[in-house]
Amino acid sequence: MHNLDSAYGRFDWPDPRRWPPEILRLYRSATEPRSLRDIFIVDLGDCGALYFEDAITALTVIAVPRSEWYVDRGYPSVVFSRSKIRDYTRKFQDAGYMVQILENPASARDEETGKVVNIATGRDSMHRKRRKWA
Repeated sequence: MHNLDSAYGRFDWPDPRRWPPEILRLYRSATEPRSLRDIFIVDLGDCGALYFEDAITALTVIAVPRSEWYVDRGYPSVVFSRSKIRDYTRKFQDAGYMVQILENPASARDEETGKVVNIATGRDSMHRKRRKWA
């Protein structure tokens, strides 16, 4: 286990080498290529979420309450009210991160809070480009 002290106490999470490989692979396929300055907020419709290293980074940038911190699936997650997406985006940007919002195409929003990446079409588009230039 690893841990980090924040304004709300000590947060523990499983060793990254033990994160579920299939879930991590799916997440990477939706978020790569990425840089160390990229943060991906997932808009799940009724809530927002940060996963893996983005969740750990959140502990250093925003005040994550214990009620939003989860590790029960074997990897770190921050799940929060959708109304916080705009505020969290601003805080990450103020800290120098580039925030991208991943959303389910079925849950289109009226307002933008950051760069919106449609996971399905983005992945298909990148896949086509790779085939085209390969």
